Amino acid sequence: MSGSTDGGADRRRLLRWTAAVLVVATLVGIGAVFSFPVRTWLDQRAELAEQEAERDALEARIARLEAEIAARSTPEAVLLRARCLGPYVEPGDEVYAVAGVSGCAEAPQVSGAVGAGR
Repeated sequence: MSGSTDGGADRRRLLRWTAAVLVVATLVGIGAVFSFPVRTWLDQRAELAEQEAERDALEARIARLEAEIAARSTPEAVLLRARCLGPYVEPGDEVYAVAGVSGCAEAPQVSGAVGAGR
């Protein structure tokens, strides 16, 4: 009888090891199956974050350019640019061309006290 009990214990031990190996193999298989989709999902999240940051930067640039367009579209700004960059003057304006200078140069402001002494 002692021989049959040892055989039964060996058989139970073999079944436990087989069950443990099957559980580990199943877990490894599940991990292998799900590792690729999870890695892809994480990569896509990182790419999405980069694209959102780029979109935010582009939207900020668009806002700056729209503000610049609005500032340059005022009648005063258009007139100033026409006078500075082109040969457009109003009757009575004096225009001087200086070699090497492009655009407008502000005339120096003379205070009334300096001119009054002369």
